[in-house]
Amino acid sequence: MTISYSDCANNQVRILSEHKISADLTSYQQSAYFDWQPDALVLVAPAVDIAAYARLGNFGKCVSWLDVALAIARIGDASGGPEWRTTALDPDAPSRLRVLLETLSFIERQNVGVCPLHPMNADDIDIYRRIRDSG
Repeated sequence: MTISYSDCANNQVRILSEHKISADLTSYQQSAYFDWQPDALVLVAPAVDIAAYARLGNFGKCVSWLDVALAIARIGDASGGPEWRTTALDPDAPSRLRVLLETLSFIERQNVGVCPLHPMNADDIDIYRRIRDSG
């Protein structure tokens, strides 16, 4: 993903974010990144894979998917309070909360080292208690 924007001083800035989940950098990606400055290259990958991916590129910053998920959760808490996940599902909820929830839920469903970040509730505890009875 490439993000291009103008900063406060009207300088053109490009940020390249390479998102990795169980895939190597291709030869195209390695050659395409050659002319990028390290401070403009960001690697987003599962924490267990960051070291391996980082050796393959000239990345200025490496961020785990867990870091991304925790940042989304902090933004949600700051925008909608501790119950922002529930609020985001309301029909009249702000769209920014819904987008945060959908993004976080998607990351949690992938095999990228992020388990569901929401705290356990009474339903979760009841389900775990019943597992013993179902065996």
